[in-house]
Amino acid sequence: VSLAVLQADGKTVRLTTTQQTAGTTYTVVATNVKDLAGNAIAGNNTASWTVLGLANTPWPMLQYNNQHIGLSPNRGPAVGYEKWEYLNSLYKDSPQGDRPRVKSSPAISANGTIYIGIDAFLFAVKPDGSEKWLFQAVLGQDHLREVSPTIGINVLGEEIIYFAGTRRLYGLKDQGDTYEKVLDVEYSASYIVPTPIVIGSDGALYFGADDTNLYAYRPDGQLKWEPYTAAGNKIVAAPTLGIDPATGQEIIYFGSLDWKLYAVIA
Repeated sequence: VSLAVLQADGKTVRLTTTQQTAGTTYTVVATNVKDLAGNAIAGNNTASWTVLGLANTPWPMLQYNNQHIGLSPNRGPAVGYEKWEYLNSLYKDSPQGDRPRVKSSPAISANGTIYIGIDAFLFAVKPDGSEKWLFQAVLGQDHLREVSPTIGINVLGEEIIYFAGTRRLYGLKDQGDTYEKVLDVEYSASYIVPTPIVIGSDGALYFGADDTNLYAYRPDGQLKWEPYTAAGNKIVAAPTLGIDPATGQEIIYFGSLDWKLYAVIA
């Protein structure tokens, strides 16, 4: 803790800390503290919290992080040459004209697994280019279109792969040769095109869509707040998550096809 400031209500203290790591549980202990009247507060009062948010992986989401800096901490290859090609098992025997085009961006886990959305599927590919598993949206109920997944962290420190289809929001936990579906909730009654997801420090999932809404869900699938509908046109690019320097609050920034930039308190 680098700074403690008593707030205007005379009861709340806002703590400023050094950079916290997603998936880590922190505990603060208050000792030798007095109230405004000089009365000693009972010692050894503790508060604990677990930082959620993006997973600490080589590439957890589109453009690397919630601010979309696009700057990898890893150095690229000195010489560009093809290591492998991946053609998913469902289309390898199909004529080239019948294969779906790949329009999404992959995410990479800590163990090197690559996740990418193609057509109605999310594919998990091993670092050697071999197929690990695939997830399929329920035909007739959802479509994944050009899904660019985001890898977050749950309270147990486990990686969760989040992505939104045209009607449903999903979370998958990689189990090796298969996956466990930990989140599956309908967020729209009609078919829409969502943006990639950004993840708040409380694990909240934020994404826009071409129905003009900005959506906010908790990692358990409950609404954090009702869809924000002020945008006058489609939201087609991923939102950006930042911090208000005056208050320390998380702010979601996004643009719309109504020519406006929006800032919404998370």
